[in-house]
Amino acid sequence: MMEKTILTAGDVAMDVLLNVPYAPNGGRTVISKDRYAFTPGGSGAYTAVAARRAGCRVALCSRVGDDEQGQRLLRYFKDEDINIAHVSNDGVNQTSLSVYLLEQFGLGGKVIYSGASARVSCADIESAFGCYPDLFTASLKT
Repeated sequence: MMEKTILTAGDVAMDVLLNVPYAPNGGRTVISKDRYAFTPGGSGAYTAVAARRAGCRVALCSRVGDDEQGQRLLRYFKDEDINIAHVSNDGVNQTSLSVYLLEQFGLGGKVIYSGASARVSCADIESAFGCYPDLFTASLKT
């Protein structure tokens, strides 16, 4: 059976995970004594990786900054065997970033820098259709 091709347009980000005793408010500072982690994230990234691991060919349409985090994301997608020909390097905006504050019993809060992936345009998506997908998904934030 021939693999189906899925084109997914969506946000990609580098997630930063911090374990905290509680989420700060009112100008308070909280110290995270555990290790922190960087992990690929964003709805577009999650969709692309899930589809690839399910056995589909995947082309991703998004934007990353011309920075270290953008390069890390591109390497990750290559390692997952995702076509990144339509992931643009944005020379102006940094790679999108999400910082998660993880409390003992759940998510204490999240801060998002929309960055480069918020700049995916209709022209970017139209160009990506050159991969002739069998299915198209979009998960873009405004």
